[in-house]
Amino acid sequence: MKFLRIKQDDRYPDLWYDDNHKSSISIICPKHNGHQGGMRDENKNLSVEVKKLKFGDFVSTVFSDLLITDNVADLFEKHNLTGYKLNPVNVCNMKLPFKLWEFVATGKADYDPACGIKEIYRCEYCDCVYRRHYFNSTGIIIDESTWDGSDFFRIEPYPTYIFVTEKIKNFIEKYNLDGMTFVLSTDLRIENIRPFDENKTKEEWKEYFERDITPLKEKLINHAKESWRRAGLPRP
Repeated sequence: MKFLRIKQDDRYPDLWYDDNHKSSISIICPKHNGHQGGMRDENKNLSVEVKKLKFGDFVSTVFSDLLITDNVADLFEKHNLTGYKLNPVNVCNMKLPFKLWEFVATGKADYDPACGIKEIYRCEYCDCVYRRHYFNSTGIIIDESTWDGSDFFRIEPYPTYIFVTEKIKNFIEKYNLDGMTFVLSTDLRIENIRPFDENKTKEEWKEYFERDITPLKEKLINHAKESWRRAGLPRP
């Protein structure tokens, strides 16, 4: 069976998060400062800012959250599509003529190891995980035997990727819904990412990912602040 990833149509601008509304979870490792980070808290409703009033039926945030209009939500419910939940979205700076919903894929599948994805390190203190990316020659191969049969599903290494079958592609095209494109999972490519060194041992990877990155982190933070300042944008 063919599986496809749904992607935002670049003709429609991404929406920004409302700076006054926190919808992420901070990850703070009690042992290694290089593991600090954040992730989307899907139990908190999004609040977004619309900078340009140009919408498709599907729209993405700058952090790759997928949003849909109430028209799409009604169609999906009417036709009993599976593998998703909807969270209401607040628009902080204007009133739109339709409702927005965050579309969260809940279906699950796993990848075929033949596509190259491989866990190379997992922190015992915060469960931070690093993986080798999929090969450019194969894209992502879905292990069909692990797919739960949902119309919309994700694989754990790439939580922002939403996968579907041709059934959903045909459904979207039948109802002339716009704002998204489709890419075969096996046609996906990783750009500008240096491949992991195949010759490193687990011990070498452990040493690499547990190194002290404080000086580098401070340098990156200062560089980001300077970039925002030059652009004249109100970011910390």
